[in-house]
Amino acid sequence: MRDLNWRSAFRKATIFTILWLGLVYLLDRISPGLFGLESREQWIPLLINGVFFFFLYALLFAWLEKRRDQRLARLKAQKKEQREDEPREAGPLKGRPNPNTSRRKLRRRRR
Repeated sequence: MRDLNWRSAFRKATIFTILWLGLVYLLDRISPGLFGLESREQWIPLLINGVFFFFLYALLFAWLEKRRDQRLARLKAQKKEQREDEPREAGPLKGRPNPNTSRRKLRRRRR
């Protein structure tokens, strides 16, 4: 439960829950009786399920964010190790302007 980004997880869970409730409402209006939501008493269990799914989605999205951040940090560390392992030589352009950025070449590309 540590290092979880709850703010973005709650934001995504809110969006998914609203989409889910909206789709249920839309499908019930298109095809009446599909979900059996004719009276107010039948909406209460749906809203309770919506709250349950909100927290489930929030937990899922927080965990996925943490895993993604860990994976990106691991890849970044691997790339850094690879760069440090490779011996670097001073190139012939060190300290001089890049010859590939001349204005003449830029004009030729635009034509």
